[in-house]
Amino acid sequence: PDHTLATRTYSGTEKSKDRITIVLTSNADSSEKFMPWVIRKSKNPQCFSKINRRHLRVEYRFNKTK
Repeated sequence: PDHTLATRTYSGTEKSKDRITIVLTSNADSSEKFMPWVIRKSKNPQCFSKINRRHLRVEYRFNKTK
């Protein structure tokens, strides 16, 4: 991407390298929609520590690269 959703930059600080990928898929005529995927960096993110992931309506995956 050539832009970010970051709202403000501060001098003397590094840019945030947090990334999230959301995958939304369906077939060509949209008669069958598949469960959305959320792809992040960590296997067990802190934000999901008290949430049962099976009850979410998204599939969570992780990818450690970059």
